[in-house]
Amino acid sequence: MSDAPKVNLPQLGLMRRFLRANGWSSQSLRNGALELFTLPGEGATALEIVLPANSTTVDADRRLMQALRTLAGLVGREIEWVAHDVAMFDFDIVRARLPDNMVLRDSVSLNVAERFLRNARRLLGSAAAAELKRSIYVEDNQIVGAEYVNRCRFGHTFRGSFGFTIESEAGPSPAALDEEPGPVPFERRVIERIAKGLATLERAALLQSHEPLIEMAAQGFNVNMLDDFTRLLGDSSAAKITFDITLTSAWPAPHGLQLVSEVPGSVLPLVDAAVSYLKPPSFSDIETIVGKVIRLETRENPADLLHEGTREIVVEGESQMRGPTLLRVKLVPHSYLVAVDAHRSGQMIKVVGLVKRSSRGNLMASAEEFSVI
Repeated sequence: MSDAPKVNLPQLGLMRRFLRANGWSSQSLRNGALELFTLPGEGATALEIVLPANSTTVDADRRLMQALRTLAGLVGREIEWVAHDVAMFDFDIVRARLPDNMVLRDSVSLNVAERFLRNARRLLGSAAAAELKRSIYVEDNQIVGAEYVNRCRFGHTFRGSFGFTIESEAGPSPAALDEEPGPVPFERRVIERIAKGLATLERAALLQSHEPLIEMAAQGFNVNMLDDFTRLLGDSSAAKITFDITLTSAWPAPHGLQLVSEVPGSVLPLVDAAVSYLKPPSFSDIETIVGKVIRLETRENPADLLHEGTREIVVEGESQMRGPTLLRVKLVPHSYLVAVDAHRSGQMIKVVGLVKRSSRGNLMASAEEFSVI
């Protein structure tokens, strides 16, 4: 019995496109029954791969496996990783790695995972809307970007340092389909925008200045994306997140594009400053959040209505502006008593007020309205 790892063979069409996009020339053999791919080498040496015309051929799997072995030897990687690269040829990959102190036995808490994926989805939607509208602020950005987000996929997490993998379909290159080169597809431009924005966040943190974020708002993270990133990093409770982007070779990458960025939590006040500068004058921070009280916090006697003190709750709910969100709310004594009863009975509440961003997440320092619904 063989101890060799099981390899998931890629589709024949993907292998053809992968080879062509990576410099292999092709010619037909045996009246079109086979296709010979050749990669020029040093001197007279050249590598050759022979593929069948269609996947129903008896030896199709054998020839695909031989092609993978040839590619693995060429690049010096394990064959299963080469197979994965070919299978993902139509996708750009975004990996986000959390700090080791948040990881236990290659896993993180469900709350962290759920919030991260929810906020990552919003960030992708805002990136698509920003690229479509080419504006530093887009109304109804999640609606505009929804079609793109629904085509993205969540991939395997990777071992060692826990991370999330998002796969964005980039489509086959014109060269791989024997067509004239055309413009870079929209999906690739979205990922390039995200890469530029992440690199700018890293630079802003290093300089401790929000100026780079303002300067790059048209090409990188616009107001919506900056807002979404605040939630993504703040809700994760991570001191930093490392992002690593892999672009498919189906399309040439812009020269000098930074694909690995480490973004620390210290950037959040700078993001707040950039958003305050960039957001339209008509943009209102007054929000209505509907949800449930999930945490209560006070050092005072909850029933003592005469002692102001500090009374804070955490609400998990939704707002029209933010979608699903976690919100810290500071309450006056009589509203805090209402929150205690709502928490005890599991009732829904509504809170209205000005929401500010901070390194600890979203905060409503003074609720204009608080009620049970």
